[in-house]
Amino acid sequence: MDPTAELVRIGVEQRKSPVQPLTFVSDTKEFDLASFESPEFKEASEIYRSEMADEYKDLQDKRDSLFSHTLFQRARDVTNPFNDIGRFLFLNRAAVKIANVDAVFNITRYPRNGAFRHSFPFRFADLCGGPGGFTQYVLWRNSEAVGGGITLKTKGLDWDTRSLDMDRFTITNGDGTGDVYNLNNCDEFVRIQNAGGNTQLVMADGGFDLDSEFHLQEIMSTRIILSQTYMALRIIEDGGDYVLKLFDTETNVMKQIVFLISSMFETITIFKPVSSRPANGERYLVCKGFQTKPWLGDVVEMFKYILEAYNGFEKEDNLHCSLLLYTIPSAKFVEFIEHANRESYSRQVSLIKDIEQYYETKKVPESRYYPQRCLSLWNLPEKM
Repeated sequence: MDPTAELVRIGVEQRKSPVQPLTFVSDTKEFDLASFESPEFKEASEIYRSEMADEYKDLQDKRDSLFSHTLFQRARDVTNPFNDIGRFLFLNRAAVKIANVDAVFNITRYPRNGAFRHSFPFRFADLCGGPGGFTQYVLWRNSEAVGGGITLKTKGLDWDTRSLDMDRFTITNGDGTGDVYNLNNCDEFVRIQNAGGNTQLVMADGGFDLDSEFHLQEIMSTRIILSQTYMALRIIEDGGDYVLKLFDTETNVMKQIVFLISSMFETITIFKPVSSRPANGERYLVCKGFQTKPWLGDVVEMFKYILEAYNGFEKEDNLHCSLLLYTIPSAKFVEFIEHANRESYSRQVSLIKDIEQYYETKKVPESRYYPQRCLSLWNLPEKM
């Protein structure tokens, strides 16, 4: 839960200590990857049929039917009271989302009550972040920030260099495509980023805008999440933070990826910013306090092995990794994931009902919030 929603609710006094997002504190003391033999790959539809809970399937089927309706985009936007907050301050909505995340977790280490908590300069990495909303925000927020990024070099996704301070941001394109499915591109980015010094913050916003089959979004995102994390774990310094876009966490492989990441950070939080569209499964895994563990190298090699296997398939094969480990994560971790999934499911059901009501009545639900109050909470101006 994003505490912002509680602080801007109509009729509720602002609290100094709102309810905080559910956070998992890693208790992993040692980890043996001997259980990893070879990854399993299946077709996306097979993973969906075999691993998704029935209630989740019902929700996704309803979302798919709504997405096919020509009025969906308008219905989605007008039923979301936070849709327009700060959108004209930066080049896109992504910048506002990372400002929202920063206000809760202080990932840019902005000095709200004292000095910066890092040695200068502050270095960050932006993975699959084109056209650059995340980077634009970080460079604006922290005048000492310098960073580097890699993103797919294609129309609409390439960096908008006119909106970024290119004296403080280095672009890596690798073979010219910026494609993170090419491991050589990943390796070149890691080399260039590490040559500049330690990285305190890694942000990874890769995803897909699907025209149909939205229920497969989590499964389709597995590969890009593995690629981004393969880079992140090789550049982040001890004590650093990692912000990774997730969708739902229903599949076994996604749970295992999150578990492996959690084993190398002091805390992780599955966080849904109010600035993120509430009727979809998009969330962010906010990982705080990286710790170099003895199994780090093994995890990196595992991810590399799986990514190389992906590269051996033909595109039309439509195969996706369905299993990494043959051991079950701790009961404490499983409960954390299940709680996060229940919260996400409940939120999406509620918002889909609002959208359905809008379809039927064409009336916008009465807002329960003062959205403009978000700007002060997120330390953003009303205009630039």
